[in-house]
Amino acid sequence: HLPQPQPQPPQVELDHPVWNPLSVTTTPLPFQQQPQPQQQQPQQPQIVGEARARKQLDDAIKLIPQEEKTAYLEAMEISPELMVLDHDPLQFVRVCDYDIWAGAQRLCRYWTERKLLFGARAFLPLTITGEGALTSED
Repeated sequence: HLPQPQPQPPQVELDHPVWNPLSVTTTPLPFQQQPQPQQQQPQQPQIVGEARARKQLDDAIKLIPQEEKTAYLEAMEISPELMVLDHDPLQFVRVCDYDIWAGAQRLCRYWTERKLLFGARAFLPLTITGEGALTSED
């Protein structure tokens, strides 16, 4: 028997290149000894890679079915500052080993679960001051 070709997943065409986490430069910790490069090459700031990753994450979220991203979109509308202060969306990509699609799905699931747990308070900061999502009973 000849081996049957495996079906390929559908290809999504994006108008920008795929983000490569290996292309992001990081700052070494002070105790790490770094070999001296023979040629000094200009380094791009890390924010360039992060900006590209955020764009790709936004593109992936657009492809997620509406019913799976409702709570995320509600959080973005009600409290966009939470995305900056409390929950950087790129944390979800990092947890998923830099898999943009898995990070987007995880981010949407996070907000769905948070809304189920906290109800209308889900879009407040997770603090124990009594003014956030957590109450003294929590």
